[in-house]
Amino acid sequence: MIDALPLELWIQILRLACTDNGSTGRAVSLVCRSLHNIGKSVTLNSISVVAPKQVIRFAAVLASLPPAQRVVKHLFVASAPDQTKKRVQSDVKDALKTLISQHARSPDLPVTGSHAKSLITFAESDVDDDNILLAFQCILTFAAHHLRTLHVYFTTLNRPYILLPIPLPHLTELVIYGAFYPKANFSPPNPIIFPSLTRLHLAHYPIHPHDLIPIVLPGTPMLTQLHITQIMDTAQCVRAVRALIETVDGFTASAPKFKKLFLRIDVTKNIPCTDYPENGKKWVEDLRSCIGLDHRITLIEGGHPWVDSVSAQQTWLSRITNIEEG
Repeated sequence: MIDALPLELWIQILRLACTDNGSTGRAVSLVCRSLHNIGKSVTLNSISVVAPKQVIRFAAVLASLPPAQRVVKHLFVASAPDQTKKRVQSDVKDALKTLISQHARSPDLPVTGSHAKSLITFAESDVDDDNILLAFQCILTFAAHHLRTLHVYFTTLNRPYILLPIPLPHLTELVIYGAFYPKANFSPPNPIIFPSLTRLHLAHYPIHPHDLIPIVLPGTPMLTQLHITQIMDTAQCVRAVRALIETVDGFTASAPKFKKLFLRIDVTKNIPCTDYPENGKKWVEDLRSCIGLDHRITLIEGGHPWVDSVSAQQTWLSRITNIEEG
Protein backbone atom coordinates (compact mmCIF):
# COMPACT_ATOMS: atom_id res chain seq x y z
CA MET A 1 0.00 0.00 0.00
CA ILE A 2 2.76 2.46 0.92
CA ASP A 3 4.56 1.88 -2.39
CA ALA A 4 1.45 2.79 -4.37
CA LEU A 5 2.15 6.52 -3.95
CA PRO A 6 5.31 8.62 -4.12
CA LEU A 7 6.87 9.56 -0.80
CA GLU A 8 6.28 13.28 -1.38
CA LEU A 9 2.55 12.67 -1.91
CA TRP A 10 2.32 10.62 1.29
CA ILE A 11 3.93 13.48 3.20
CA GLN A 12 1.42 15.98 1.78
CA ILE A 13 -1.50 13.68 2.63
CA LEU A 14 -0.27 13.19 6.18
CA ARG A 15 0.37 16.91 6.62
CA LEU A 16 -3.25 17.73 5.73
CA ALA A 17 -4.56 14.83 7.81
CA CYS A 18 -2.62 16.04 10.83
CA THR A 19 -4.29 19.45 10.86
CA ASP A 20 -6.31 18.85 14.01
CA ASN A 21 -5.67 18.69 17.76
CA GLY A 22 -2.87 16.15 17.35
CA SER A 23 -4.96 12.99 17.60
CA THR A 24 -4.48 12.09 13.92
CA GLY A 25 -0.72 12.41 14.24
CA ARG A 26 -0.72 10.08 17.22
CA ALA A 27 -2.92 7.58 15.37
CA VAL A 28 -0.76 7.67 12.24
CA SER A 29 2.32 6.92 14.32
CA LEU A 30 0.65 3.75 15.60
CA VAL A 31 -0.71 2.37 12.30
CA CYS A 32 2.49 0.85 10.98
CA ARG A 33 6.22 1.41 11.03
CA SER A 34 6.27 2.69 7.43
CA LEU A 35 3.71 5.44 8.07
CA HIS A 36 5.39 6.25 11.36
CA ASN A 37 8.71 6.81 9.58
CA ILE A 38 7.18 8.75 6.69
CA GLY A 39 5.18 11.01 8.99
CA LYS A 40 7.91 11.92 11.47
CA SER A 41 8.24 15.43 10.08
CA VAL A 42 4.48 16.17 9.92
CA THR A 43 2.72 14.29 12.74
CA LEU A 44 3.22 17.31 15.03
CA ASN A 45 1.85 19.67 12.36
CA SER A 46 -0.87 20.91 14.74
CA ILE A 47 -1.02 20.16 18.44
CA SER A 48 -3.42 21.02 21.25
CA VAL A 49 -2.03 20.92 24.80
CA VAL A 50 -4.85 21.47 27.26
CA ALA A 51 -3.70 20.96 30.84
CA PRO A 52 -0.68 21.86 33.00
CA LYS A 53 0.66 18.31 33.03
CA GLN A 54 0.24 18.03 29.26
CA VAL A 55 2.25 21.24 28.83
CA ILE A 56 5.12 19.69 30.80
CA ARG A 57 4.87 16.34 29.00
CA PHE A 58 4.82 17.94 25.55
CA ALA A 59 7.88 20.04 26.37
CA ALA A 60 9.65 16.80 27.28
CA VAL A 61 8.51 15.14 24.04
CA LEU A 62 9.99 17.98 21.99
CA ALA A 63 13.16 17.83 24.07
CA SER A 64 13.58 14.16 23.17
CA LEU A 65 13.22 14.69 19.40
CA PRO A 66 15.89 15.74 16.90
CA PRO A 67 15.37 19.26 15.49
CA ALA A 68 14.11 17.93 12.13
CA GLN A 69 11.11 16.34 13.88
CA ARG A 70 10.13 19.38 15.98
CA VAL A 71 7.93 20.72 13.21
CA VAL A 72 4.95 22.29 15.00
CA LYS A 73 3.10 24.74 12.75
CA HIS A 74 -0.11 25.27 14.74
CA LEU A 75 -0.24 25.20 18.53
CA PHE A 76 -2.98 25.63 21.12
CA VAL A 77 -1.85 25.77 24.75
CA ALA A 78 -4.23 26.00 27.71
CA SER A 79 -3.05 26.18 31.30
CA ALA A 80 -6.49 25.79 32.83
CA PRO A 81 -6.05 23.91 36.12
CA ASP A 82 -6.23 20.13 36.06
CA GLN A 83 -9.54 18.85 37.37
CA THR A 84 -8.00 15.56 38.49
CA LYS A 85 -5.29 14.69 41.05
CA LYS A 86 -3.21 16.78 43.33
CA ARG A 87 -0.14 14.63 43.46
CA VAL A 88 2.31 14.71 40.60
CA GLN A 89 2.42 11.54 38.56
CA SER A 90 5.70 9.79 37.85
CA ASP A 91 5.52 10.51 34.10
CA VAL A 92 5.35 14.25 34.81
CA LYS A 93 8.39 14.01 37.05
CA ASP A 94 10.18 12.06 34.33
CA ALA A 95 9.23 14.74 31.81
CA LEU A 96 10.75 17.43 33.99
CA LYS A 97 13.94 15.41 34.36
CA THR A 98 14.07 15.20 30.56
CA LEU A 99 13.91 18.99 30.32
CA ILE A 100 16.73 19.35 32.84
CA SER A 101 18.83 16.85 30.91
CA GLN A 102 18.09 18.61 27.61
CA HIS A 103 19.09 21.96 29.11
CA ALA A 104 22.49 20.55 29.94
CA ARG A 105 22.99 20.02 26.18
CA SER A 106 21.12 23.14 24.98
CA PRO A 107 22.07 26.24 26.99
CA ASP A 108 19.69 28.40 24.92
CA LEU A 109 16.66 26.90 26.65
CA PRO A 110 15.00 29.21 29.21
CA VAL A 111 16.14 27.16 32.20
CA THR A 112 18.30 28.87 34.78
CA GLY A 113 20.18 27.18 37.58
CA SER A 114 17.42 28.11 40.01
CA HIS A 115 14.82 26.66 37.63
CA ALA A 116 16.73 23.40 37.40
CA LYS A 117 17.06 23.22 41.16
CA SER A 118 13.32 23.74 41.62
CA LEU A 119 12.57 21.05 39.05
CA ILE A 120 14.90 18.56 40.71
CA THR A 121 13.04 19.04 44.00
CA PHE A 122 9.72 18.85 42.18
CA ALA A 123 9.23 15.18 43.05
CA GLU A 124 7.09 15.79 46.12
CA SER A 125 5.27 18.91 44.97
CA ASP A 126 2.34 19.72 42.73
CA VAL A 127 2.45 21.20 39.25
CA ASP A 128 2.88 24.93 39.86
CA ASP A 129 2.94 28.06 37.73
CA ASP A 130 6.73 28.29 37.60
CA ASN A 131 7.08 24.80 36.15
CA ILE A 132 4.24 25.36 33.67
CA LEU A 133 5.85 28.63 32.60
CA LEU A 134 9.21 26.94 32.17
CA ALA A 135 7.73 24.11 30.09
CA PHE A 136 5.74 26.57 27.95
CA GLN A 137 8.83 28.62 27.20
CA CYS A 138 10.71 25.43 26.31
CA ILE A 139 7.92 24.48 23.89
CA LEU A 140 8.14 27.88 22.20
CA THR A 141 11.92 27.64 21.99
CA PHE A 142 11.78 24.18 20.40
CA ALA A 143 8.94 25.09 18.00
CA ALA A 144 9.98 28.66 17.19
CA HIS A 145 11.39 28.03 13.73
CA HIS A 146 8.22 26.48 12.26
CA LEU A 147 5.36 27.93 14.34
CA ARG A 148 2.70 29.74 12.29
CA THR A 149 -0.37 29.87 14.53
CA LEU A 150 -0.38 30.15 18.33
CA HIS A 151 -3.45 30.41 20.55
CA VAL A 152 -2.74 30.64 24.28
CA TYR A 153 -5.37 30.23 27.02
CA PHE A 154 -4.04 31.11 30.46
CA THR A 155 -6.08 31.06 33.63
CA THR A 156 -3.31 30.63 36.16
CA LEU A 157 -0.31 32.33 34.57
CA ASN A 158 -2.24 35.35 33.24
CA ARG A 159 0.95 36.89 31.89
CA PRO A 160 1.12 37.10 28.10
CA TYR A 161 4.38 39.03 28.27
CA ILE A 162 6.09 35.68 28.89
CA LEU A 163 5.87 35.23 25.12
CA LEU A 164 8.01 38.22 24.39
CA PRO A 165 11.52 36.97 25.25
CA ILE A 166 11.26 34.29 22.54
CA PRO A 167 11.22 35.59 18.94
CA LEU A 168 8.90 33.60 16.66
CA PRO A 169 10.09 34.50 13.16
CA HIS A 170 7.35 32.80 11.13
CA LEU A 171 4.33 33.29 13.43
CA THR A 172 1.44 34.85 11.50
CA GLU A 173 -1.41 34.63 14.04
CA LEU A 174 -1.33 35.06 17.82
CA VAL A 175 -4.40 34.87 20.07
CA ILE A 176 -4.10 35.30 23.84
CA TYR A 177 -6.97 34.63 26.23
CA GLY A 178 -6.74 35.80 29.82
CA ALA A 179 -5.90 38.77 32.00
CA PHE A 180 -2.45 40.21 32.39
CA TYR A 181 -0.63 42.26 34.93
CA PRO A 182 2.08 44.62 33.66
CA LYS A 183 5.69 43.80 34.33
CA ALA A 184 7.56 46.97 35.20
CA ASN A 185 10.40 48.12 32.93
CA PHE A 186 10.10 45.11 30.64
CA SER A 187 11.33 45.17 27.07
CA PRO A 188 12.04 42.21 24.80
CA PRO A 189 15.70 41.56 23.97
CA ASN A 190 14.91 41.64 20.24
CA PRO A 191 12.80 44.64 19.15
CA ILE A 192 11.32 42.72 16.19
CA ILE A 193 9.87 39.75 18.03
CA PHE A 194 7.13 38.74 15.56
CA PRO A 195 8.37 39.86 12.11
CA SER A 196 5.72 37.84 10.19
CA LEU A 197 2.71 38.40 12.48
CA THR A 198 -0.36 39.65 10.61
CA ARG A 199 -3.18 38.97 13.09
CA LEU A 200 -3.12 39.63 16.85
CA HIS A 201 -6.13 39.04 19.10
CA LEU A 202 -6.06 39.95 22.79
CA ALA A 203 -9.19 38.39 24.24
CA HIS A 204 -11.01 39.02 27.51
CA TYR A 205 -8.84 41.54 29.25
CA PRO A 206 -10.51 43.02 32.32
CA ILE A 207 -8.51 46.21 31.76
CA HIS A 208 -7.15 47.98 28.72
CA PRO A 209 -3.76 46.39 27.96
CA HIS A 210 -2.06 49.77 27.70
CA ASP A 211 1.26 48.43 28.98
CA LEU A 212 1.33 45.50 26.57
CA ILE A 213 0.34 47.23 23.33
CA PRO A 214 3.33 49.63 23.08
CA ILE A 215 5.67 46.68 23.68
CA VAL A 216 4.08 44.33 21.15
CA LEU A 217 3.22 46.66 18.26
CA PRO A 218 6.76 47.84 17.43
CA GLY A 219 7.79 44.19 17.13
CA THR A 220 5.11 43.36 14.55
CA PRO A 221 5.92 45.30 11.35
CA MET A 222 3.64 43.13 9.16
CA LEU A 223 0.55 43.37 11.39
CA THR A 224 -2.69 44.04 9.51
CA GLN A 225 -5.37 43.22 12.13
CA LEU A 226 -5.51 43.88 15.86
CA HIS A 227 -8.50 42.55 17.83
CA ILE A 228 -9.09 43.61 21.43
CA THR A 229 -12.03 42.18 23.35
CA GLN A 230 -13.52 43.73 26.47
CA ILE A 231 -11.23 46.73 26.80
CA MET A 232 -12.71 48.17 29.98
CA ASP A 233 -15.98 48.20 31.90
CA THR A 234 -15.75 51.78 33.14
CA ALA A 235 -16.15 55.27 31.72
CA GLN A 236 -12.37 55.49 31.50
CA CYS A 237 -12.80 53.39 28.36
CA VAL A 238 -12.98 56.56 26.24
CA ARG A 239 -9.60 57.74 27.46
CA ALA A 240 -8.18 54.24 27.00
CA VAL A 241 -9.43 54.07 23.40
CA ARG A 242 -8.01 57.51 22.60
CA ALA A 243 -4.65 56.42 24.00
CA LEU A 244 -4.86 53.23 21.94
CA ILE A 245 -5.60 55.19 18.75
CA GLU A 246 -2.56 57.39 19.43
CA THR A 247 -0.46 54.26 19.88
CA VAL A 248 -1.76 52.81 16.61
CA ASP A 249 -1.13 56.14 14.84
CA GLY A 250 2.51 55.97 15.85
CA PHE A 251 2.67 52.29 14.98
CA THR A 252 1.38 52.60 11.40
CA ALA A 253 4.48 54.55 10.37
CA SER A 254 6.52 51.36 10.83
CA ALA A 255 3.73 48.99 9.74
CA PRO A 256 2.15 50.47 6.60
CA LYS A 257 0.09 47.32 5.96
CA PHE A 258 -1.99 47.80 9.12
CA LYS A 259 -5.67 47.95 8.14
CA LYS A 260 -8.05 47.16 10.98
CA LEU A 261 -8.47 47.57 14.72
CA PHE A 262 -11.46 45.66 16.12
CA LEU A 263 -12.71 46.65 19.58
CA ARG A 264 -15.40 44.72 21.43
CA ILE A 265 -16.76 46.84 24.28
CA ASP A 266 -19.82 46.45 26.49
CA VAL A 267 -21.68 49.73 25.96
CA THR A 268 -24.81 48.66 27.86
CA LYS A 269 -23.53 49.76 31.27
CA ASN A 270 -24.62 52.95 32.95
CA ILE A 271 -21.52 53.85 34.93
CA PRO A 272 -21.49 57.19 36.77
CA CYS A 273 -18.00 58.43 37.59
CA THR A 274 -15.99 61.64 37.88
CA ASP A 275 -15.63 61.83 34.09
CA TYR A 276 -19.41 61.86 33.62
CA PRO A 277 -21.03 62.83 36.95
CA GLU A 278 -24.34 63.89 35.37
CA ASN A 279 -24.84 61.14 32.85
CA GLY A 280 -23.41 57.66 33.19
CA LYS A 281 -24.23 56.82 29.55
CA LYS A 282 -22.60 59.83 27.90
CA TRP A 283 -19.32 57.93 27.73
CA VAL A 284 -20.91 55.70 25.09
CA GLU A 285 -21.71 58.72 22.88
CA ASP A 286 -18.17 60.01 23.29
CA LEU A 287 -16.79 56.56 22.49
CA ARG A 288 -18.78 56.28 19.26
CA SER A 289 -17.76 59.79 18.27
CA CYS A 290 -14.12 59.04 19.01
CA ILE A 291 -14.13 55.87 16.93
CA GLY A 292 -16.43 57.04 14.14
CA LEU A 293 -13.84 59.38 12.63
CA ASP A 294 -11.27 56.62 12.11
CA HIS A 295 -12.04 54.22 9.25
CA ARG A 296 -9.50 51.70 10.59
CA ILE A 297 -11.54 51.03 13.73
CA THR A 298 -14.57 48.78 13.99
CA LEU A 299 -16.53 48.95 17.26
CA ILE A 300 -18.32 45.73 18.17
CA GLU A 301 -20.89 46.75 20.77
CA GLY A 302 -22.14 44.53 23.55
CA GLY A 303 -20.64 42.27 26.14
CA HIS A 304 -18.88 39.08 25.26
CA PRO A 305 -19.28 35.97 27.42
CA TRP A 306 -16.17 34.48 28.94
CA VAL A 307 -14.77 31.87 26.56
CA ASP A 308 -13.88 28.55 28.15
CA SER A 309 -10.88 26.55 26.98
CA VAL A 310 -13.03 24.15 24.93
CA SER A 311 -14.56 27.00 22.92
CA ALA A 312 -11.15 28.62 22.53
CA GLN A 313 -9.79 25.35 21.16
CA GLN A 314 -12.65 25.09 18.67
CA THR A 315 -11.90 28.61 17.45
CA TRP A 316 -8.27 27.61 16.97
CA LEU A 317 -9.26 24.48 15.02
CA SER A 318 -11.49 26.55 12.74
CA ARG A 319 -8.72 29.06 12.12
CA ILE A 320 -6.03 26.50 11.27
CA THR A 321 -8.42 24.63 8.96
CA ASN A 322 -9.06 27.85 7.04
CA ILE A 323 -5.34 28.63 6.93
CA GLU A 324 -4.36 25.17 5.65
CA GLU A 325 -7.14 25.16 3.05
CA GLY A 326 -5.86 28.49 1.86
